[in-house]
Amino acid sequence: MTDTAEQLATNKTLGVNLLAGEGLASQSLLHRVVNRTAFIMGEVREDSQTETVRSVAEQTPGVERVVTHIALEQ
Repeated sequence: MTDTAEQLATNKTLGVNLLAGEGLASQSLLHRVVNRTAFIMGEVREDSQTETVRSVAEQTPGVERVVTHIALEQ
């Protein structure tokens, strides 16, 4: 099991990366990192943003796996 402090740091880094990388609003996406797996759920405005979210998460240090539940806003 991953250390809690490491998970918290990775979770914070992921949030910063999502916001900085593509300006993805944190209000639209919820994320949590547990045992090096990033769980991301929420809504995006464009279909291409789902792949961007996945890519940003995969490039975040400490994340080994990404699970998304993202819907397209209508």
